[in-house]
Amino acid sequence: MAALGRGWHLLNEGPRAALTDWLAWPLVGAEAEALTARTFTAFGDAVPLIAAWLAARQRVAEDWLAASAAEQYVVLGAGLDSYAWRSDSDERIFEVDHPATQAWKQSRLDVLHLPTPDRMTWVPVDFETESFAERLVGSGLTPASTFVSWLGVTPYLTIDAIGATLDALPPCSLAVSYCTPENTWDDEALRVGTIFKAIAADSGEPILSLLSSADFASLLAAHGFTVTEDFGHDDVEPAFGMPAMANVGERLALAAKSV
Repeated sequence: MAALGRGWHLLNEGPRAALTDWLAWPLVGAEAEALTARTFTAFGDAVPLIAAWLAARQRVAEDWLAASAAEQYVVLGAGLDSYAWRSDSDERIFEVDHPATQAWKQSRLDVLHLPTPDRMTWVPVDFETESFAERLVGSGLTPASTFVSWLGVTPYLTIDAIGATLDALPPCSLAVSYCTPENTWDDEALRVGTIFKAIAADSGEPILSLLSSADFASLLAAHGFTVTEDFGHDDVEPAFGMPAMANVGERLALAAKSV
C-alpha cells in the first residue's frame, strides 16, 4: 500500500510530486488500478492527502540519508522500496525483509527486466526465528557509518518488540516512523484512521502501538537513541507545497545511536 501511494502520488502530481518514485507503480503491477479504486472507495477524498504523506515520508528519509553521508544504508522491512533502482549515490544498500516478500518483489523485478544493482544486497530474514542483526553482519554489513530506514512498521509491533529491534541495531542514524494517539487526530484524520485500523485488524495486522512524540522519543532514548528531528503532516506543505494527511497520525523521527 505504501508503494501504491507513492506511485499514485507521482501519477497525480507529475513534476510537482514530493518524490519521483517512477518504479513504485510498476512494482505493484497488474493490481495497481484495482487497489487504487478500492482505496478511493474506503477513504474517498483523503486519498491524495495520504499519498502525499507517503511520498513526503520517503523523500524526507532519503534526504536525511543524503545529509548523513553514510557509507551503508539498511532498509528494514523494505517491502517495495525502490531507492536502490532510483538513486545514483554510492552507499552500499541492504534490503531486509521476510523471504516470501523478497521473493515476490524479485519476481516483479524479473518481469520488469530490472536486475539487482551491484551495490544492493538482499537480506532475507524470518523475523520470528532469525536475528536480523546477525543476518546483516553475515551479509556483509561492516562497522562503517550506517543509516537505517524503518518506515511503516512500528505501529504493528508491541513496545517490547520495538525496543528489541532498537537494541539489535548497530550504531547508526535512524529514520523511523511511528503513529500518535487518537486524541491528537483531527476529525477527518479520526474518520480515516478508524477505517484503516479496522482494515488492518481484519487483515491480521492490527495496530498495537500509538505513542506521542514525547513518549516515542523516550522509548528511543531508553534504547540508546537520541532524536534530532521530527517531521509530521503539517510540515509537508511548507516543504513540498502541498497538503498531506498522515494516516493513523503517523510522524517521522530522525535519531542517532552512537554506541
